[in-house]
Amino acid sequence: MRSFLASSLAFALCLLAASCSTTGPAPSSAGDSRVAAAQASGRVIKVACCGDGTSRGRWITSPANRYAAQLGSQLGSGYSVRSFGVNDATAVHHGPVPEFRDDLLPYARTSEWASAKAWAPDIIVLMLGTNDSLLVEEDENKNKVTKEDFVRDYGRLLDDATRTGAKVYVCTPPKVYNSRILHAIEDLASERGLAVIHARSGVQLGPNRIHPNTQGAGQIARFVAKAIRR
Repeated sequence: MRSFLASSLAFALCLLAASCSTTGPAPSSAGDSRVAAAQASGRVIKVACCGDGTSRGRWITSPANRYAAQLGSQLGSGYSVRSFGVNDATAVHHGPVPEFRDDLLPYARTSEWASAKAWAPDIIVLMLGTNDSLLVEEDENKNKVTKEDFVRDYGRLLDDATRTGAKVYVCTPPKVYNSRILHAIEDLASERGLAVIHARSGVQLGPNRIHPNTQGAGQIARFVAKAIRR
């Protein structure tokens, strides 16, 4: 009996020590509570679609056909969906990115990201990685960007998103130039207890084979709507 009690006490102390050594933001329990409170009060749930050109709807002429607009239609009147996407945005935002690729833009530094947080969304859907995968895929002696840079900076961006109190979903992009970025995205989300939405399987891309067309945007919207309703 004494041995059992001693073992139980030791196990409890181990759990306490582990919980005290945890770093970073808590998993998305605060976000779950915010969404639940909005549903209970009948308040419209605010969804911010954040990321690069896919979230913005690049090359899709009609705003009604873009991913965020289609997501709003699928979720219905109980939700308000806004796009805070930025063409050519990257997760990487430290180091030499603006110096060698002035066509790419670190998302954490954009006014759209600041506006998304100021809107106080209940849900943030963050989709980045396409442009980052291009940077990592190219000659690293030229770009000076590695997978580790991506992991560091996307992790900081996810932590920033989580600190807003919103429920955060991490969406894999429909186009990447290497699988290392996809694995990194999944690992970053898993480490933070965030849900991953896989938006790659069968998504139709437009003529440039990078951004989704109207049908592909609708597919992504369905993936995201299903995750939010789950």
